[in-house]
Amino acid sequence: MKGNSQQGGSRALKAATAAVLLAVLSPMVVLFLNMFQGRALERWSAVNDVILDRILVCVILALGATFFSLVLALPFALALHRSRFFGRRVLRTLYVIPLLIPPHIQGIAWMRLLGRQGTITAWLK
Repeated sequence: MKGNSQQGGSRALKAATAAVLLAVLSPMVVLFLNMFQGRALERWSAVNDVILDRILVCVILALGATFFSLVLALPFALALHRSRFFGRRVLRTLYVIPLLIPPHIQGIAWMRLLGRQGTITAWLK
C-alpha cells in the first residue's frame, strides 16, 4: 500500500516539474524560432562589426569570470568542507553572505568602489 502512495507522489512531482519546465522553456523556444523568420532576418543583416565585437567581448568576459571564480571558489569550498580550523564558522558565514544580499545592492556597492567617482578609482588616479 505504501508503494502506491509513493508512486502517486512521484507522478505528481514529475507532472509539476514538467509543467514548470514547459512554462519556463516554451517562451524561449518561441522567441528562438521567431528570431529567424520574416523581418527578423533583415534585422540580423543590420548587425555590424561593432555589435559582434561587443558580443564577443561579453562572451570572453563571462567565460573568464566563470574560470576565475571556479579557480578561487573550489579550493576555498573544499577547505571549508574537509578541514577543521579556528574561525571556520566565521568563514562559512562570510561565504554565504553574498547570496543573502540583493543583487541591486551589490551593484550599488561595486559602483561606489569602481565607478567613475568610486573609492578605488580615485585612489588609482
